Amino acid sequence: MNMSWFRFCILFIMLGMLSACQAVLILHPMGDEPLALDTQAWQGSWHNGEIVVLTTIVNPETGELQATWLERKQDGVVKETVAGQVRRTGEWVFLNMPHQTKQPDSNEEKQRYFWARLRLDGNRAVLWWPNIEAFEAAVREGRLPGEITADDEIMLGELTGEHVRMINATGSPFLEWTEPMVFVRINE
Repeated sequence: MNMSWFRFCILFIMLGMLSACQAVLILHPMGDEPLALDTQAWQGSWHNGEIVVLTTIVNPETGELQATWLERKQDGVVKETVAGQVRRTGEWVFLNMPHQTKQPDSNEEKQRYFWARLRLDGNRAVLWWPNIEAFEAAVREGRLPGEITADDEIMLGELTGEHVRMINATGSPFLEWTEPMVFVRINE
């Protein structure tokens, strides 16, 4: 397990979103094209009741940003930073974060992506993360391409346009619609 994955899990454990460090990973960033980011709308300090995250726009044209927060550890406070890219398919907007994964039976690492559906509404950002159980069932039943690793990560295969529509349809079981992560911008 690499440190960026560990930090990602720690963030979600801190936020109370996951009971285990499982994830749904995809081969390519979710979304057909990068979303150009308006720095005034996207950059700032965001709070969700548990943590404050500072976002910095790295490249507004390609939708690249960084998120930074502080973690309290036994030996002091540590700054954590993750990179991300905001992309879109039609009106759907997604946050994608790269993750290096080791391939089974080899030392080869491949890049995959964590992702969430995202809606920015003024000073409020709402993220809907993948529903682990729904993806696990769909992969096991063959409705979605992919595999479940020995570490219980769900590695999705090539997704077609139909797969993406099925996953993102309003009310689909694949996103945590009833338990979104909500951040409120507290300053720019």
